[in-house]
Amino acid sequence: LSDIRRTVELMRGLSRHELAHTVCEHLGWRASSGEDSVYAALKMLEVLEREGVVALPAKDESQVRGARKAPRRSVAGEPQEVIECTLPELGEVTLAVASEADDVALFNELVDRYHSLGYRQPVGCCMRYFMVDGQGRKLGCLLFQRASAKLKDRDEWIGWSGHWRQQRLERVACNSRFLILPWVRVGNLASHALSLAAARLADDWKARWKVRPVLVETFVDGEVHSGTVYKAAGWQRIGQSAGNRNGSKGPKDLYVKALRKDARAVLCGERRTRRRRHEAVAAAAAPDGPFVALWRDFVGIIAGTAAEHDAAWRIRRRTVGTLLVMLFVFRLAFSHNREGYPVVIGELWAQCRALGIDLPQEHPVAASAMSAARIKAGDEVFREVHRRIVARMGDDGIPRWCGRRLYAVDGMKINLPRELLGRGYAVPQPGAWYPQGLVSCLYRLNDRMPIDFELAAHGNERRMAADHLQHLRTGDVAVYDRGYYSFELLEAHVRRGIDCVFRLPGSSAGVFQRFDESGETDCIVEVLPGRDARRSWQRAHPGETLRPVPVRCLRIATAGEDFLLATTLADRERFPHSALGEAYHGRWGIEELYKVSKHLVRVGQFHARTECGVRQELFAHFTVVALTRFLGNRAEDALGGCLRDGSDVQVNFKHALASVARRFEALILGQVQAVAETVSGLLRDLGECIGKARPGRSYPRVSHRPDERFRNANRKSGSSRSARTVAG
Repeated sequence: LSDIRRTVELMRGLSRHELAHTVCEHLGWRASSGEDSVYAALKMLEVLEREGVVALPAKDESQVRGARKAPRRSVAGEPQEVIECTLPELGEVTLAVASEADDVALFNELVDRYHSLGYRQPVGCCMRYFMVDGQGRKLGCLLFQRASAKLKDRDEWIGWSGHWRQQRLERVACNSRFLILPWVRVGNLASHALSLAAARLADDWKARWKVRPVLVETFVDGEVHSGTVYKAAGWQRIGQSAGNRNGSKGPKDLYVKALRKDARAVLCGERRTRRRRHEAVAAAAAPDGPFVALWRDFVGIIAGTAAEHDAAWRIRRRTVGTLLVMLFVFRLAFSHNREGYPVVIGELWAQCRALGIDLPQEHPVAASAMSAARIKAGDEVFREVHRRIVARMGDDGIPRWCGRRLYAVDGMKINLPRELLGRGYAVPQPGAWYPQGLVSCLYRLNDRMPIDFELAAHGNERRMAADHLQHLRTGDVAVYDRGYYSFELLEAHVRRGIDCVFRLPGSSAGVFQRFDESGETDCIVEVLPGRDARRSWQRAHPGETLRPVPVRCLRIATAGEDFLLATTLADRERFPHSALGEAYHGRWGIEELYKVSKHLVRVGQFHARTECGVRQELFAHFTVVALTRFLGNRAEDALGGCLRDGSDVQVNFKHALASVARRFEALILGQVQAVAETVSGLLRDLGECIGKARPGRSYPRVSHRPDERFRNANRKSGSSRSARTVAG
């Protein structure tokens, strides 16, 4: 209390809102979204003022919610040409998040003009959606915001006590405005739009506010409307609101829509039983469902791509074709370099026999035949399969970060076989035995999916990052760690319309050094390259004028450490300071991928001794990771939020990889029914490999595992000489 009192006394020039922000910063008072809990802090300050603890500045009456200002009028908000047709004639109706400043202004204007209740600025978390038809025309608006603090009928329907209401209220959203524009006259459009919103609200809300709602509520004036639209969209009337005390607002009919089947159990903190988990996963993997149908498409992609490559190199009918080579390499990726070719080929033959799959001959082929076929098949088939599978997965249902697709780029150095020394790969230092190569990966953070990858001998991370940009599109955001920033890479992003976030190294020069010394936390600067970089840029772009690039600089403080970010995302309202800090910390996901690759799948310990074979095993590894991630994400979607404390679940990736390894041939070569049964079985297995998701960890990671080098050295030789050598 003394700290709060001192803060208020020292900062009398601030508004109440800014005071609340300052108090939140001092106390570390954050909402689950990571933003300051300004609304709660304001209420606390008002209570302290009534108790005589602090003296707050006078309220700015122009900012009081009751004395609201109507949104500005614009030409875009004027009545449009009448749209009168059937729902199918509109084409595909979609919901578009209104996040840009211009879109938000138009949304507020349309609701204020054409909704009977007008527009009121929502307090706290909210999501705005436009209804858009196949021609891009706006048909209506949907506004969701935080739910009412107390509703007697709702709380009784859920089974809430005071404790669980306080803990779980953030998992309930409220549809406070629903508007079909008056010139739009299309039957069944309203209920269709509500169904679309129910299907995507949880993911969008989680991506924006870091909480996944499980229930949504709304109020309908029973004297004016019958609620038919909500009933048609699957909403349930559960009672009425109480109205306000002075009688100016009467009771309204209360409708709710569960976004999960077990919404009430989640809101009451009940743990889902194993049987119920199995039921949820089984429903997600129904043999005739869309997920299994999509997996059959993956099978067709692998077989079709293999057939295309067969036509390129398999001149005569050889025993080993591209598909068999691919299955062999995939199995090598699971074998951890402990098994030789004959053992792996024998396992492949045994698995195919058990599944009743036809093989080119009764006995396993010779290791030499498989080795020769690998060289002829090449490595590009694995990259092509990966690209086609990821494209088929799509990204429609993937949560966005501030409405954007979020990616990270990072590289890791791996040891390569000694035989590659003559292929341009060099040892990292004199006296080292193994040459090294640089692996670079473009990784989609929203669903932890590797998108593009490459192995190179040159070791230039920035050059490889620039090559990844061809797989991104306008509006995407790429996050980079220290060592990646350069004016050339920044300008390459600007040219393509791709936004970027760089962590600046401690030795930054020029405008970044001045920003660091200024002590500011968020400002816009203009960046030009240094003299040498300017000359190289002008050689690469003859005749073009070099213009400075505006860059937003931020100072991020976390876990006792300050670091600097540079980004092209200049809109502070849409991309707040805290969200950019979270985006940078989110790139830990790609480092987790590399940790799995090195320590679990043993990338860097290759069976092959040629560059082609190494690339095959590396590319196969990334494809296996993508398929396993896809299965794991589906299992998490079916099980999300089932832990007792309401946390999102996360599938244990190590166990998921082991499950996929056991059934890989059945996934790729099985018949239609066998594939469906295998996918269902895998999802059930993954449903048992769950734990609490812990995103954004920033504390130091300390391993107490003994160093294997010392253990192995002592095991090989018990002599004191060996022990002294190892210790030295």
